[in-house]
Amino acid sequence: MVGLLATLETLGSLFVIVGGFGWEWMTRLSGLFIAPVMLGAIFMVHLQHGWNSVNMGTGNMGKGMEFQFALLMIALYFLFVGNAHTGATQE
Repeated sequence: MVGLLATLETLGSLFVIVGGFGWEWMTRLSGLFIAPVMLGAIFMVHLQHGWNSVNMGTGNMGKGMEFQFALLMIALYFLFVGNAHTGATQE
């Protein structure tokens, strides 16, 4: 399982970088790879510690799901919107 997660995260991050140079399908695929990883991180590790990722004096010591949720939303944006080139045409 750890090997699969490492592969998905690595490919997802590489596809975000390469997709930024114009291959929108790679950007969308990166969202598809990263979103399930973040869902797993949220539900298997961080949900039990609540929302806040910063230590707000409640003793969660930065274990909350705030950062993973933000990464999940970015991954879903990449999946559904892609590169979102505005006003530019690719020829």
